Amino acid sequence: MTNQFMRAEEVARELEVSKTYAYKLIQQLNAELWEKGYITIAGRVKRYLEVIQETARNYVAGIMRRLREHEYNPELMKLYIVGGGGCLIRHFGEYDANRVTINDDICATAKGYEYLAGIRLKKAGAA
Repeated sequence: MTNQFMRAEEVARELEVSKTYAYKLIQQLNAELWEKGYITIAGRVKRYLEVIQETARNYVAGIMRRLREHEYNPELMKLYIVGGGGCLIRHFGEYDANRVTINDDICATAKGYEYLAGIRLKKAGAA
């Protein structure tokens, strides 16, 4: 008999997202199921891939909505998405691929800060 519940590791693998995002998705899905009267188990979710995918789509739609609330206009601006969240947006988002660049290297932000720190150190040494 197969286990009826998926752990975060399985969700992450199935959706091609980080384990941290998988936990967030499970938490959100379990909250929605709890509100509808279903029994839930923390850190696990029933094997409803369609439900998980729909939750991921809703999560990404929420991200895009919040960007628009902060004056992002997809018709006028290019969007650069950096980090692990890019995987979610790539697989579950609705966006114009010509206007959105996704760098899903989970170390990209740290590499950028390292680069900026290096520039600042060079300027400080040259002064």
